[in-house]
Amino acid sequence: MLNKERLLHLAEILESDASNPTGIKFDLAIWGVGAGEMDCGTKGCAVGLACLHPDFKAQGLRMGRSEPMFDGYQGWEAVDEFFGTDHLQSTLLFSDDSYADAGLPTEGAEGERAVARRIREMCAENPS
Repeated sequence: MLNKERLLHLAEILESDASNPTGIKFDLAIWGVGAGEMDCGTKGCAVGLACLHPDFKAQGLRMGRSEPMFDGYQGWEAVDEFFGTDHLQSTLLFSDDSYADAGLPTEGAEGERAVARRIREMCAENPS
């Protein structure tokens, strides 16, 4: 079942970061690299941003050596477990291909806003 609280919080974080000129350099093609903090030295995607955010770190989501980790899971399985998504939902929300195929941006502030919109739409379409 979708964890709407976590997903909607991520949408807020993405929208806030999109308005922050010193936020991460958003790129859906990259889990997350760089300084390891949410500043202009870090390049990452929506999941990478979630892994760096203190609220989600406190709940156990973190960036491993090269992929997200949560509760013994790693990669896409960690994303599914943390956000309560199935693999199809996770890739629809967080895979660069699902945005590029739809002609939507995958980088920068517009990419962040596109992911936030898709998160909000999925939450609205899945009552619980």
